[in-house]
Amino acid sequence: MENNIQQLSFGEKIKNFFIHPSRVFEQYKEKPTFWLKLIVFLLVGVIMSIITTIKSRPEMEKYMTETLKKAGGGLQTADSVKQIVAISTNPVLIGVMGLITFVVVVLIASLIYFGLIKLLKGQIKFSQMLAVYTLASMPVVIGDIVKTIYMLAANKSIGSDKYHPSYMNTLTSNLDIFIIWQIVLLIIGISTVSGISKKKSTALVLILNVLSILLALVSVAFTINNMKALG
Repeated sequence: MENNIQQLSFGEKIKNFFIHPSRVFEQYKEKPTFWLKLIVFLLVGVIMSIITTIKSRPEMEKYMTETLKKAGGGLQTADSVKQIVAISTNPVLIGVMGLITFVVVVLIASLIYFGLIKLLKGQIKFSQMLAVYTLASMPVVIGDIVKTIYMLAANKSIGSDKYHPSYMNTLTSNLDIFIIWQIVLLIIGISTVSGISKKKSTALVLILNVLSILLALVSVAFTINNMKALG
């Protein structure tokens, strides 16, 4: 256990987050804090989910109308679509489901990293891994804020690609600049806090992210095949 790490002020943490993130991660060897970052991550994620869903409502209606017609929908198609869209775009429902989803994602991702770091003989506590993961996710928060501002200013959704699934859209949505920034921070944070080498940390983070992208591509493949089967 480290006992001589210089504690940084809030301002110093923000500064070093951009220019020397390992100094911020070093703080978690003694004092792994994650609650504030987790709350910010959840709050911004939920707000973006609500706005994205509401802004993509026209695309959702069009997509569901076409899908139901291809599936043999009759005169009730329009009414059915309106009812489904009304439920699917309910802000309260979106907020609750989004909150649950984001909490589960953070906990499962942190647990997977924690377990694999232990297998690599790294010295880390679960609370430290949560601190590392939530700090590394701050670029995603920044990205969500930027995307939300854009949607409000342009009055359009940036999440309607899911109604026109493609492999390229999946790759770009899973490898934007903010996610790449998150990956870099995870590599630095895991190595700094757990003590494993940068090479092992890099391999661990990249392998898990590649697997995540492959799963997303498989999901898109099933969706595209189902759409072809319908029409």
